[in-house]
Amino acid sequence: MKSILKFVGITLILLLIASVCYFANAFLGNPISYFLANNAAKEHIKNNYKGTDYELQRVTYSFKSGDYYAYLSSPTNIDGDFTLTIDYKGKIEYDNYALRVEGHANTEGRLLEEYRELVEEGLFKHLEYKRGYSQLIFSFFEGDKQHEDALLLNDLELNKEYDIKALAAKQGHISISAEVNEANTETLVEVLLKVKRIADNNGIPFYTVDVTLFKEGEFVSELSVRQFLYSDIYEDGLTERVEKEVEETRKYYEQKLQEKETELNQTN
Repeated sequence: MKSILKFVGITLILLLIASVCYFANAFLGNPISYFLANNAAKEHIKNNYKGTDYELQRVTYSFKSGDYYAYLSSPTNIDGDFTLTIDYKGKIEYDNYALRVEGHANTEGRLLEEYRELVEEGLFKHLEYKRGYSQLIFSFFEGDKQHEDALLLNDLELNKEYDIKALAAKQGHISISAEVNEANTETLVEVLLKVKRIADNNGIPFYTVDVTLFKEGEFVSELSVRQFLYSDIYEDGLTERVEKEVEETRKYYEQKLQEKETELNQTN
């Protein structure tokens, strides 16, 4: 009887150890795969980035995908970071250098962060409305308002220090959600004038702004303008320009909704 209990006890312990190992492997990865991923990343640098100063910063494991991620960077290239996706056998599955470096995604991200910090400090901190977001638009689509001198994503230069304010004056966009007592044109006019006044006083340029009004206590958009030009925000005739932009915004979203419904119907 004792031998049986001993056998059962040992079996349970082994099962417990196996379970711990299984879950540790699932959530933390395993040393062998980590070693393979680390070596694979270093070999990838030698074979594909010879003559550069790229260095392997670290290797991490994602329990969601089951893959390992190697993070590479260059001390002389501020826009040069990229990532390798590696499977548990040490096989390189994806290299996002083309997207992040050659495709200027890193450069775009760096400029967006600089503008975000500028807008946060100089505008959003001085507004009582719900916070919005800011961005520099480098990819334009049908219906977007575009400055004739705006840069496109492919126009960006790696590692270049841009004048953020000069850039924002041509393609800076600010988005604001405002919870108000009366969601009407008059209130929208007031919001636009206030945003411009604070932005001007603190040296925050932008090319377009979108404002969405929510009635206090409700979570349904009542009134909005999608891309209102900075140059159109001045008191003389502003109400008429706002009314026109509200109507254009309504038509724009109605068209997008119809396109989505058509796409869904075709899929089904």
